[in-house]
Amino acid sequence: MARVRASGYGAAMLDRRTFLLGAGAAGAATLWPGCTGAGPLPALPGDFDRLRTLQTAVRGSPDHLAVRAADLIASKDARGAVALVRERVAVLPPPGALDDVTQAMRWGADGALRAGAGTLRERAELLRAMLEAMGATAKVKAATWPSGLTAQALAAARPPAFRLE
Repeated sequence: MARVRASGYGAAMLDRRTFLLGAGAAGAATLWPGCTGAGPLPALPGDFDRLRTLQTAVRGSPDHLAVRAADLIASKDARGAVALVRERVAVLPPPGALDDVTQAMRWGADGALRAGAGTLRERAELLRAMLEAMGATAKVKAATWPSGLTAQALAAARPPAFRLE
């Protein structure tokens, strides 16, 4: 480490790595067009068209659950909504070890849809919201556990079918 004496303020510690990082950052800032006062970087022709194409491709992906949910709601496909939540939204444990599994929520129904994973309650709330958006009346209630359903079967991963077009 090199000691640097600031005029009149005592000694400050400055090592070579910190100095070089600072000098490199200052040098890079002068090379960056937005940092020299020249204004923002100009958009290249076609940049927004490329972004729109990319956005359309992402929204067309079968993994984009929000678009799939919106399509199901628009077509009022209740069975499809149940299948989407059951097969494409994974089950997460409650955030706390002592949390009630029927009430525990991490991010809510919207977060579960975006993440493709949520607690049992979030999945139920997501399905309720989808059904209500279709015009149905829905309410989330707790029920007894069906005897033929195991925790492993409920939490099993169901990867979507993969295909290239």
